[in-house]
Amino acid sequence: MASPAKTIRLILVVDQDKEVRAFLAESLMPNGFGVWEAPGADAAIKILNDRRIDLVIGDAAQLEPDGEKTLRKLRRFQPVTKILAMTGTFPAVATAPRFVRLRSRFPILEPGGLNARLFLRADATLPKPVSVDLMIEITRKLLGES
Repeated sequence: MASPAKTIRLILVVDQDKEVRAFLAESLMPNGFGVWEAPGADAAIKILNDRRIDLVIGDAAQLEPDGEKTLRKLRRFQPVTKILAMTGTFPAVATAPRFVRLRSRFPILEPGGLNARLFLRADATLPKPVSVDLMIEITRKLLGES
């Protein structure tokens, strides 16, 4: 008796840099994920309109024209889609009022992650430069895989 086919989890990688998109895709596909790529927010939103995506991974600073607005749009199109934002330094986040930084219910994955998640509405953040092993681990956790 054949075992039921496993559903492939689909990930949308958003980054302006073609080489970064290719690196992320090449890191995710051998781990059993299907990958779509988008160079920016407009292309990402078009893909989300047309396809079921389980997770969006993108450089939060490059989700232009406005990272927070773009992530809100992504949430609107597919509210159950998880978002993993890769983050560097966010000057606006660093200057957020202390009470805003302290009021989140979300766990912190790394210093500054709480702030980025509050502002970007991401499910998790990943510091840059990206650790492939950590990216795969967080991806699996966000998608409910062990």
